[in-house]
Amino acid sequence: MAASSPSPSPKMIKLVSKDWKEFIVEESVAKVSGFIKESIEHGSTIITLDKTKAEVLEKVIKYCEKHAQDEYRKNWIPNLANLNLETLIGLFQAAHYLCVKGLMDSIYKQIKDITGGNIPEDIRMLHFVPEENPE
Repeated sequence: MAASSPSPSPKMIKLVSKDWKEFIVEESVAKVSGFIKESIEHGSTIITLDKTKAEVLEKVIKYCEKHAQDEYRKNWIPNLANLNLETLIGLFQAAHYLCVKGLMDSIYKQIKDITGGNIPEDIRMLHFVPEENPE
């Protein structure tokens, strides 16, 4: 009987945050982000994300890991209830910058719940949502 060959190691991508913290992630995880996927397709293996702090990037990566794992987890929604509004807004801006639509949608819903539907203008503009009650 022939020995089975080991499965190849996944390609790894290095993400570098605004504050220079490095994260090594599997390519399939990194590609959940449209921005990073495009960078990889242009040959990058080290991607500096100069608009995203490490603390926020870590949360985005966690979301991407869940969504890259398998079909069942594609509907996984992050627990955002314990995050304050300032953190949510920073996370939303990072998800927008990195083109992680599912995460943006989840955060937007949480911000809407927290603010009673009074979404800050900058968030509404990034999410392409018109004012709820224009006068």
